[in-house]
Amino acid sequence: METLGEQEKKQPQKPLGEIERIKLRILVADDNPLVRDMLVLLLQSMGHIVDVIDDGQKLLAKLNSEYSCDLVITDFEMPNIDGLEAFKIIRETEKLRKLPVFIVTGNSVRLEKEMEKRGVIAPYLAKPYTTNALSAKIKELTQSETVLLAK
Repeated sequence: METLGEQEKKQPQKPLGEIERIKLRILVADDNPLVRDMLVLLLQSMGHIVDVIDDGQKLLAKLNSEYSCDLVITDFEMPNIDGLEAFKIIRETEKLRKLPVFIVTGNSVRLEKEMEKRGVIAPYLAKPYTTNALSAKIKELTQSETVLLAK
């Protein structure tokens, strides 16, 4: 009878580039269909499962339902509730507090001014971003023990 160690030695080792990626369920909130669809295609090409929503109010309603995801990517400028306000509400909601969330924005100067004005610090990625930057941000937030909390 082989030991567990002997069994492991017989299994071929995968090169680093071939190691299976972790698939995440990601909720994307963006009111611009073109931008949203491009982000969805990019995330799907990385192997993730992607759900979409088109405004901040619907985002919060979905997260407060029975729905579950691993990460939220929200646009900053959206109707009803913007991405920064949605981030703040998520951080203030007990059951959602540890959910990784980041904002994508084409106007990082305005976002930083709003964060200062509202007393909220949120992780964000400025548009246009590269695939590597997006992948790094996802990894940073989903493999970290630290979750930023609203002030």
